[in-house]
Amino acid sequence: MKKVLVVLVVAASVLMSGVFCGIQVLPEFQITTELTWEVNVTIYGDILVWTDDRNGDDDIYGYDLSTGTEFQITADPNDQGWPAIYGSTVVWTDNRNVNDDIYGYDLSTSTEFQITTDLNNQTTPAIFGDIVVWIDARVPPSGIYGYDLATSTEFPITVVGSFKNNCAIYGNIVVWDDFRNVNWDIYGYDLSTSTEFQITTDVNDQYFPVIYQNYLVWEDDRNGNWDIYGYDLSTSTEFQITTDVNSQWHPAIYDNFVLWEDNRNGNWDIYGYDLSTGREFQVTTDLNDQTWPVIFDDTVIWVDGRDGNPNLYGLRLAYLVQSVVLRPVDTTGPMRSLASHRISEVKRVLKDTLGICEKLMNDRDPHYSGCCVGRLDEVNELLEAAEQFYASRNYVAANNYALEALGLLEEIKECTGG
Repeated sequence: MKKVLVVLVVAASVLMSGVFCGIQVLPEFQITTELTWEVNVTIYGDILVWTDDRNGDDDIYGYDLSTGTEFQITADPNDQGWPAIYGSTVVWTDNRNVNDDIYGYDLSTSTEFQITTDLNNQTTPAIFGDIVVWIDARVPPSGIYGYDLATSTEFPITVVGSFKNNCAIYGNIVVWDDFRNVNWDIYGYDLSTSTEFQITTDVNDQYFPVIYQNYLVWEDDRNGNWDIYGYDLSTSTEFQITTDVNSQWHPAIYDNFVLWEDNRNGNWDIYGYDLSTGREFQVTTDLNDQTWPVIFDDTVIWVDGRDGNPNLYGLRLAYLVQSVVLRPVDTTGPMRSLASHRISEVKRVLKDTLGICEKLMNDRDPHYSGCCVGRLDEVNELLEAAEQFYASRNYVAANNYALEALGLLEEIKECTGG
């Protein structure tokens, strides 16, 4: 009996420490269990917010990690998506007025408020302190505007007429990806000096920048595949973070940690990199896809496909081991490679089409309005749907949406004579 008791105590100790046979088990935790979609997650402190379609339309939901409490933020029957959070303020893209506007919500007072009222589309906001920034279509094809919540003042950031996406802000610095040079480059703007500056000049595409203090990181295809690169604003120094020949997408950064989604194992896993030590590490090892990581302090949250639909999972980096054994290639998705190829093809053809449409716009050619306006937005929506289905492991749907986007791009090409 004494031997059995000793074995049980040792076993309990092993489980509590998370170590078994030399392998540390990562203490992941599940946040959502819905059978619908949870995407576009972001985090500040103990609060995370995301886009959720459990009600038949896109709404904004939130979750308090400190209490384990989920809560609904928007209930309007139109779509609300792409939330961002800072402190107690949540902002998002809202379609209740037919066009897209930016709305906000104060968690401390449970008060919703409208930020933009322009009749053009304002989308994908970012927030730091009292400053909200977003992509704005009032400058064709898009510019970037901002709003000071403290003074209720709206202001332009860049009104250069070019395609722009993915703005982010930290302190006085706003960054975004910009197509003005007929490829995607990263640009920045210093709010304190009202100065715009170009960060990347490589002739290939640099996309999806995120920023923390003096560091910004992005996804970069200069090596024939998507890698993660970084830039130190304090020293004007660019550096490469990933060198794996597979694709690394959608970076996130907090303090010294950079995270991204990585398909080197045949599916999407979350990987990370410690800027202070130069060490790369694997965060998730589940056989399904984990995508779109976000981080605050040592809390990492991501979109996870292990339940057959996108749910939210997380873990604390403090528990992460120094090395994690890579898992074998997952061969259960025969459409994965085809869907991935089609999505990459959409991005390639879209890049060429954007160049044609931008030239038409600059030449004031009437084909721009007839062929490009509206259709390019539809292509981006189809591409977004394809990527989201891919992230949820529905490769058939991802392939179909990518094919539809390619068909529409062909229509635009024929319309413009390109």
